[in-house]
Amino acid sequence: MFRGNFKQGRIHMSCSTFGQTIGGGETMEHRLPEYLCLSDLLDQDLSAYEYFQTLSPEVRSLLEEKGDGIGSFQELQAYVSHLWG
Repeated sequence: MFRGNFKQGRIHMSCSTFGQTIGGGETMEHRLPEYLCLSDLLDQDLSAYEYFQTLSPEVRSLLEEKGDGIGSFQELQAYVSHLWG
């Protein structure tokens, strides 16, 4: 779960990052086409951020609490659709 707060009209949340240990104890970060968490998605994808801002405060709050597995705009849309379905 991530924690979020609003500052100057933007949402700021923290999420964890991950890496994989390779030979010699070095860590290599993986770059995936998806983001690691909702906060990364909202920070980096303007379409996702704009969509998020159109949602009701109740839905945004629920996403902040339960949406830590959302890493793409399509997953965000599907999760919201599931909430309303």
